[in-house]
Parts: sequence; C-alpha cells; structure tokens
Amino acid sequence: TLAPTFGVAHGAAWGPDDTIIVGGSVGGSPGLWRVPAAGGEPTVVTTKDATRGEIGHWWPEVLPGGRAVLFTIVRGERFDTMEIAVLDLTTGEQRTLLPGGSRPRYAPSGHLIYGVGGRLMAVPFDRDRLELGGTAVPVVEGVLTDPLVGLVEFDVSADGSLVYVAGANFGETQSLVWVDRQGREESI
Repeated sequence: TLAPTFGVAHGAAWGPDDTIIVGGSVGGSPGLWRVPAAGGEPTVVTTKDATRGEIGHWWPEVLPGGRAVLFTIVRGERFDTMEIAVLDLTTGEQRTLLPGGSRPRYAPSGHLIYGVGGRLMAVPFDRDRLELGGTAVPVVEGVLTDPLVGLVEFDVSADGSLVYVAGANFGETQSLVWVDRQGREESI
C-alpha cells in the first residue's frame, strides 16, 4: 500500500522526483494528488472547481524533467465537455490548453498527443513555455475509447513509439453478420 486513496484512481504518472501524481475519482477526490513512490501521506496537487462543473482531474502525465503535469479536466461524459490542462508544479499555475479531448501524452517530437472520439490528435507543444504552438492534426483513427471517463487506450514511449488498442468505443455492441450479395445482413 502506497497511501490511502480518495476513491478510484483515474490514471497515475511517476515523476523523476520519485513521487506519483494520481488522478482522482468522481466523489471523494479533490483533484490530482501526489504520493511518495515509497509510500506515505498523499498531498493535494489540484482542486476541482465545482462552480465550473468539474467532476474530476484525471489521466495525468508528468512532463520530462518533472516541472509540469498534463491532465484532463472532466465535466461530463462526453469528450467535447472535457479539457486538456497543464499544471506548472513549480509555480502552481494551472491553465487549459485545449477544449475537448482527453488523456494527454507528451511525445519527444515536441507534440501533445490526445484522444477525442476514437481518434488520436497531435498538436505542437512547447514544453518549456507550456504552450501549444499550432493546429491539431489527426494521427490515428479507430482507437479504443471510453467516452464516459475519457479513457483512450494509447501511450507514447520516451523514444516516441506510439502504441494503441484498435477498436470501437466501450459499451458499443458488435456482432458478426453474414452479408448476402444484395447487402442484407443476417446475425450469426
């Protein structure tokens, strides 16, 4: 056991200072929290703003060097109500980078990769200034996604390799069918 939790964790990221930033849950968590990798008492890093309809700060990603963390601000069960945000851990300044999208990851090419509606997007990101530097473009279509919690099944390694799980959205039912030459479907 590392620490008592504030509920179900929605993502975690290990920082170079040997602390882990954890995404909180809908009910009990104040936002993001940090715990020593060796265990100990968690400390609050962000506080969700109920006046803005925030229900969680999830899917953290500590940037290389450990100065800042990317995360998703969750307001509802759709990607268009979520926001990609950044927190400067040295100053405590938090700001929204993008409306819409979830689960931001930093690529060593200098891009922020994130998911929205089964698609991965990439946008130039200046890691020193913690600012976007251009327009987002699609990278991959058909990535397994759960829009209820903003989960997008992908990651980017330190060398820039992208891995993802192909598929439809969680909860969508799929079945095999026979299709005749006239295009009529018959369930198998």
